[in-house]
Amino acid sequence: MVRNGSVTKVSFMNNSQFRSNFHKFINKNQLLNKGDKVLAAVSGGVDSTLMLHLLSEECGEYGIELSVIHFNHQLRGEEAERDAKFVEELASELSVPFYLEKLNVKRETKKLGTSIQDAAHILRRNAYAEFVAKYNFTKVATAHHRDDQLETLLMRLIGGAGPIGMSGISIKEGYYIRPLLFCDRSQIEEYAKSQKIDWVEDSSNRKDEYTRNRLRNEVIPILKELNPSAAEVASRSARTFEQLSEELQKFSKNIFEKSLVSEKKSEIILAIPPMSNYFKLIGYYVINNALKRIEKESPTVLSRQFDDILELVKTGDTGMEISLSNGFKVLKDRSNIVIYKDSVFSEEIPLQIGDSVQFGDIILETSISGWKKNSKLPKGNDHEVVDHRLISGSPLKIRSWKDGDKFQPLGFNGTKNISDLLTEKKIGLNRKRKISVLECGDDIIWVCGIRLSDKYKVSERTKEVVHLKIKSINLN
Repeated sequence: MVRNGSVTKVSFMNNSQFRSNFHKFINKNQLLNKGDKVLAAVSGGVDSTLMLHLLSEECGEYGIELSVIHFNHQLRGEEAERDAKFVEELASELSVPFYLEKLNVKRETKKLGTSIQDAAHILRRNAYAEFVAKYNFTKVATAHHRDDQLETLLMRLIGGAGPIGMSGISIKEGYYIRPLLFCDRSQIEEYAKSQKIDWVEDSSNRKDEYTRNRLRNEVIPILKELNPSAAEVASRSARTFEQLSEELQKFSKNIFEKSLVSEKKSEIILAIPPMSNYFKLIGYYVINNALKRIEKESPTVLSRQFDDILELVKTGDTGMEISLSNGFKVLKDRSNIVIYKDSVFSEEIPLQIGDSVQFGDIILETSISGWKKNSKLPKGNDHEVVDHRLISGSPLKIRSWKDGDKFQPLGFNGTKNISDLLTEKKIGLNRKRKISVLECGDDIIWVCGIRLSDKYKVSERTKEVVHLKIKSINLN
């Protein structure tokens, strides 16, 4: 624990100025309203600890209800337990409700194939959303300051962020508020020392194995030597980018609506001509708008990724596809582009006759009934019947089709590649990727919704049939 007994002279603003600037910043940006229920994210470091003290002192003036959330990322052992205990005791001292959330960051990192920092960020954002929904919090306060803004802009600059990314950290974004974005870290430390406020240090912040830490510990001190106001300048630049982005977002929404062909839960189809009639920057915002419609926390498209998408739109062949991140993909399908997130399905789902299972955006239902010679075959491709005798006792499973899959289509003497069948039936690329097959053992019974296998059709010997029915799920 860092205990600060001496009062240090404030370098950039005196104590009364700090408090006054805090008030002005909140009021100017309308961060707090009477009756707000605020969840303050507190790690135990100087930034968030000071933010909690300031907010707790303002509860009466602003008429807010304050609570604290602390995350244990389960990465630092005893030190993490120490931090959690410190924040809990501080919350108790300030008479503020305390919530502790333990996050399995390592597991999420492996699952997403991303960095530890990105996985931790995703888990925290998900947790905030859950708390807002469960406990009706109206604001989530995080302790980002101007040095964080500078670090973020540098991170995004060297990572190839586009104009949206260069907007940096927003002062207010949905239910998120950042009441310390008016000051630098040095000012926060000076004020905390002057008020004899204790905090704890995260030892991982001193390690240079993370890019952000190297920027914080090595690059930013050099920038501040060149310009002591570097963090303030970066914050002003970020606000300019943010204002520009907001205007471009408004304009791009109109273009998005003109281009929209269809929209589902995890997929948006855009017509190329309306979007390509506008200059490159608007197209960038249209794509980002589509991603956010699919998933609010979707990643922002990098500049190089958008260059690839633009090339795909202009000269790419039908069937070409670009992978973004977090499972997002962009597919060219004739005069459209399909923006979608790959759904995480099991490679295959086993089932028994009588089961009803969901796979992708369909539900497959199976049932048995008797069969007579004069029974009528079902109409439509979404309902087929097969001879129960031919599949009885064999394991069934449903899976996505893949290249190389073959079967004997109904009324066909030999075998045929499923890819050829889909082409012959003029199944569009977007629908092709969603086609599933039902197998008996290792033999394909049905290309679901397309064609039954000739091997399993009913005959004069059929006494019982298995009904196979599929129905699409409305994902809108």
